Amino acid sequence: MAAAPATRLAALVEMLRDTQWLPAQRLRAGQMQQLAALLQHAFEASEFHRERLSSVGYRRGSPVTPALLAALPVLTRSEVQDHRAAIECRRLPAGHGEPIPIESSGSTGAPVRVLGSGLTKLFWNALTVRSHEWNRSDLKALAAVINFFPKLPPGGARRPDWGPPMNRLFQTGPCVGMHIVTPVDVQARWLIAQQPTYLVTHPTNAMALAEWFLAHGERLSHLREVRTMSEAHPADLRQACQSAWGARVADLYSSREAGIMAIECPHSGLYHVQSEHLIVEVLRDDGSPCEPGELGRVVVTNLHNYAFPLLRYDVGDLAEPGPPCGCGRHLPTLRRIAGRIRNMLVLPNGQTLWPSIAGLKMGRAAPIRQFQVVQTSLREVQVLLVADAPLDAAQAQTVRDIVAEALVHPFEITLSYRDAIPRAASGKFEEFKSLVPAPGRGTT
Repeated sequence: MAAAPATRLAALVEMLRDTQWLPAQRLRAGQMQQLAALLQHAFEASEFHRERLSSVGYRRGSPVTPALLAALPVLTRSEVQDHRAAIECRRLPAGHGEPIPIESSGSTGAPVRVLGSGLTKLFWNALTVRSHEWNRSDLKALAAVINFFPKLPPGGARRPDWGPPMNRLFQTGPCVGMHIVTPVDVQARWLIAQQPTYLVTHPTNAMALAEWFLAHGERLSHLREVRTMSEAHPADLRQACQSAWGARVADLYSSREAGIMAIECPHSGLYHVQSEHLIVEVLRDDGSPCEPGELGRVVVTNLHNYAFPLLRYDVGDLAEPGPPCGCGRHLPTLRRIAGRIRNMLVLPNGQTLWPSIAGLKMGRAAPIRQFQVVQTSLREVQVLLVADAPLDAAQAQTVRDIVAEALVHPFEITLSYRDAIPRAASGKFEEFKSLVPAPGRGTT
């Protein structure tokens, strides 16, 4: 990676400004070119993928078509857990940089570890810039980010710019941040003091904040836009943000393993798949592609991850394909992403907060395949575990400590083993769910 990071980022951003307008046929042809190079690398460098590719008749130099891709078996989360060493590629082509560990509890509550590279990080950064450009962000404005920041002080923190990647290419205004497990009323009063133009957080947290502002008659007079990521929207989130603050919602669909998969179009509200970086399929139960109006599972092929090829990876979400967008971009669309909605934790004093359960820590603490944390009352929380073996006393205590840290209240925490944890009605596993109605709302 000879060029400076900012130079490479600027060049990729400039390329993406052009490719978004390419006809769909040219975009698809470009994907097949990139896929051909990826499959050859995976065949040569990954024992796991060599066996899979051979099973569908692939050999070095085989023509690569959509039909060949569709013949490959879907890669499951469980297979990534079980065959990590065999999937991993020990060498990377020039220009891809060094391997980068990626750890994710995932929206399904099944911890996984994969690898990315300097190139996959570059695309993440460039697509982040693209999302700001599409939404015509005022880069001089104050942005407030409420996310998983366990090292921030309780009162939040401030930095002079928006941080990477935006500060690598642009002069920006300041940014303030707060840890998302902070009680909602504390977040709200902090936002009133800050008066940001942009709020970046998870949809369920944004919903809880909007409800607080509506209930208390408070306003954020400068707030223009709420940026959301990581989970499905509550059905009435957009209306709540409009009613509470007069702010629009701009959403981004991503996963740590696969990268930024789709960006909401400000023209239509459809989600444009980021076709320059990945191939997204939405499949029926029988493996055939869904049509617009049908809900199916999301299967992703990252075209630039040569460190840990994710070929037809089932990310665990449900989505609905969309029609062509009227904005002029020929990037395919999703009409909606039907991922799960995290419930809010209800504290005994009536406060609610967004519990970020550290699934990646859980996976390190013990041989845990899957977990789910269930709030059963204002005093009790149950941790459901699918594990390779029963936890010993030390491992069990570590799991309790991880959960206790996330819940920021001394709940009674019990562990319970399961053979499997069933999916929610949304088609996803919920890392956390509450059986206790939040004040003013029923359970979800």
